[in-house]
Amino acid sequence: MNLPKQESRQLKAFVINRLRRMERQQKDFFQRLENKNDLDDYLTVEEIQKEFGISRSTFNRYKLKGLKILQNGYKNKITIKKGDYIEFIKNEKK
Repeated sequence: MNLPKQESRQLKAFVINRLRRMERQQKDFFQRLENKNDLDDYLTVEEIQKEFGISRSTFNRYKLKGLKILQNGYKNKITIKKGDYIEFIKNEKK
């Protein structure tokens, strides 16, 4: 795949900018996690999805990988301790 020099430079610049943006987003995400004081709060699956911007399939994948959940109470509603979720994400990224 031989690209002209101009296109090659543009592609390289695009990839570098995309990586920098992703690094900034990841850094911001972890800063927001560390600033949360209410780590003992229990959240529903829907609240986890909304607060952390994940899909239900991602949540299910995390659950299969060992995310601690509580499934009791009214209609066996699933709840997750916010601190447990954050610790799981931090360990997942290592």
